[in-house]
Amino acid sequence: MARSVKLGHCVCDPKKACPCDVFKQFNVCHCAGEKMPAKPGRVA
Repeated sequence: MARSVKLGHCVCDPKKACPCDVFKQFNVCHCAGEKMPAKPGRVA
């Protein structure tokens, strides 16, 4: 992500700013292959 921040945009999608809102809110970087944690809930 540091590279994206230095460039001023996402390395995967130059149309997106870096850090994106998902990273700012949840500390998850989709470009680095990170995924949002699963929400706890009922398993059917």
